[in-house]
Amino acid sequence: MKHGPFEVLVVDEAAQLKESESLIPLLLPCIKHVVLIGDEHQLPALVKSKAYGSNVTSPTYEKQYLTGQMYGPYSFIDVEQGKENTDKHGRSLRNPIEVAVVVHIVKKLFIESVNLEQNLAVGVVSPYNVQVKLIQEKLGKTYDLYGGFKVKVRSIDGFQGGEEDIIIFSTVRSNSTGSIGFLSNINRTNVTLTRAKHCLYIIGNATTLSKSDSVWQKIVFDAKNRGCLFKSEDDKDLHNAIVSSVIEQDELEDIINFDSLHISRPKPEGFNWSGSRGKKKN
Repeated sequence: MKHGPFEVLVVDEAAQLKESESLIPLLLPCIKHVVLIGDEHQLPALVKSKAYGSNVTSPTYEKQYLTGQMYGPYSFIDVEQGKENTDKHGRSLRNPIEVAVVVHIVKKLFIESVNLEQNLAVGVVSPYNVQVKLIQEKLGKTYDLYGGFKVKVRSIDGFQGGEEDIIIFSTVRSNSTGSIGFLSNINRTNVTLTRAKHCLYIIGNATTLSKSDSVWQKIVFDAKNRGCLFKSEDDKDLHNAIVSSVIEQDELEDIINFDSLHISRPKPEGFNWSGSRGKKKN
């Protein structure tokens, strides 16, 4: 009997399946959906190897803290809606949309940590001090009372020598020219990409970084090739968080623009600021 191409792969007793063996059916080009059925608390896969047996103890699905394709052990989350701008002193950059993405991911990680009763240490890294401060302000002290969930927000320099279970990196830069400043420094990039024990989430504008003619061009290209680059709008909850942030920023800009217009508005002819009508000039 001839069979057409298979679109759905169902794996029973998945807990006993070695990852190397799962690659055989997963490489079939026709497979669109995979269903894993099993209990990770039962007997695991048998590995007969004195050299490697003790190291094969943590399947990939156990390392995925959040559900969804976007949140695997390594993900580049493309946030095209982001917009970089300088602080009031014009010395450092920030990206409020990326801040909203960071806050959303941290919140999801916290919920999963509580539900699974699993301790989790999260590090949030950014190259710009103003961005670090803005993230710290948005997170506040929300998670300080929960001993099993820790969040550290630091600059790249502040994280050198440290490690966390999950690292979230906000690149900040988002422009049409590909200008990324000292983010292109390969030593800083190396520090950033080697702080995670289990999961690394990079948040940035893939188009901007691809135009940068730096190591980040290769990082974006590599993420695409691995199938680890995802559009922020592909996740409904994340998209909603971004939309809310965009609306908030637009409203803030409207208020600032209105105030500026109000302050610079010339005095009406024949009106003095004591509240009474003045004499009109002939």
